[in-house]
Amino acid sequence: MLGTKIVLNEEKILREEKYDIVELYDLIDNFAENLGFTKDGQFTYIARDDKYALANMGKFCHSGLMKCDWFIDNVLEWIWLDDEDGNTDLMKRIVSNPNVSQKGLSANA
Repeated sequence: MLGTKIVLNEEKILREEKYDIVELYDLIDNFAENLGFTKDGQFTYIARDDKYALANMGKFCHSGLMKCDWFIDNVLEWIWLDDEDGNTDLMKRIVSNPNVSQKGLSANA
């Protein structure tokens, strides 16, 4: 099973009033749905178990969300879930490379 757990910093988003929290979660949900992911609970997205699972995870995490300033600036917890190779904390990658974000999915400011 491949998937990802994403928790946004809701306190920060509400405090700054720069983004609509519902819109941000909707953007994430829609992007995941377009790649065939299923949502498990409030924060977990599971890739379809097929030959494209790893590629779709890459599109979702690295080619998609990681390039969105609105996401990088507001993500609190982000875990790559892999029941074969173990889970990975994607926040460590963001913290170790502050230039990781580029323009990606848009959220109206």
